[in-house]
Amino acid sequence: MIKIPEELTKNKPQRAEYYSDALKWLDKQYEDAKKKRIEYTLNTPIEKRMEDFKKQLGFPLWNNPEKNEINVKSEILAEDEKFTAYDMQLEVLEGVHLYGIYFKPKTEKKNLPFVILQHGGAGVPEIVSGLIPSDNYNNFGRDLIESGYCVFAPQLMLWYEDRFGSPYNKEAFDIAMKQLGGSKTAFEVYCLTRAIDYFETLPEIDPNRIGMAGLSYGGMYTLITAAAEPRIKVAVSSCFVNDRRQYAWSDWSYVDQANTFFDPEVMTLISPRHLFVELGTKDALFDQKNYGMIKSEYEYYKEKLNLPDNCTIHLFEGEHEFARDEKNLEFIKKYL
Repeated sequence: MIKIPEELTKNKPQRAEYYSDALKWLDKQYEDAKKKRIEYTLNTPIEKRMEDFKKQLGFPLWNNPEKNEINVKSEILAEDEKFTAYDMQLEVLEGVHLYGIYFKPKTEKKNLPFVILQHGGAGVPEIVSGLIPSDNYNNFGRDLIESGYCVFAPQLMLWYEDRFGSPYNKEAFDIAMKQLGGSKTAFEVYCLTRAIDYFETLPEIDPNRIGMAGLSYGGMYTLITAAAEPRIKVAVSSCFVNDRRQYAWSDWSYVDQANTFFDPEVMTLISPRHLFVELGTKDALFDQKNYGMIKSEYEYYKEKLNLPDNCTIHLFEGEHEFARDEKNLEFIKKYL
């Protein structure tokens, strides 16, 4: 058997060329995918696109299991003169209890607006709602609650273990869901839609005035849930929208996504409902040079699809945070 020194195998140009060729080929595939994505969006009715979007995210959002009765466990967590905060668990799937904090105004009024308030990565409901201090939520949740809205702040599989305990593995959960034909995103978006199933039945809540707002990962879940759930009439997605090829984390990525739904295409699914996308010009986590591309691509679809003026893309002077200028809260108050 012929043998060669191992040194001859190092830095072989053929190996480098293979990888370089593969990357060039991949770039070409993305160029072709963008053309397919545009053609698909312009030539497919929105109802079909919404169904395709849910199917792409997968089980259980698509091909829903039979819905169980939602059993609720609730106890008072805190209260003041304006509202009562309840620790709440909703059995959204059989044996699966979604935890969150429900803020109910102390008023005799009925038919109040309802907002899902979604924390971001490393977050918990107590932070996004202002029950404990935070660095980047900027009292948005507290201001929303004190505006007299019914607010539910759910806990998704995103908390910071070192601070809040309760070990978990969201990557392993996502892989397992994908092996079952779904995704962690589909699982949690489905849980959020089941929460709406429950809250829209409460006498204090107007089922026609439902909104959602979130920061970072919460902005991602807000965008996707609003795109998949037409009962959400107003959505505020903060510090998430960007180039999905450049920012393709495992739980942000789905089969055939580049051919169908990057962020601008997802945004079109919310029309004619109201969408507010805010992006920080000093956000250290995301590349701001992509903001212009997102805005121009959405405006292209707006013109070609004859979409109404339902979407605001707001660039604010700030970092990875809810904007401090309160235009986000003003948007919710205006349209909800």
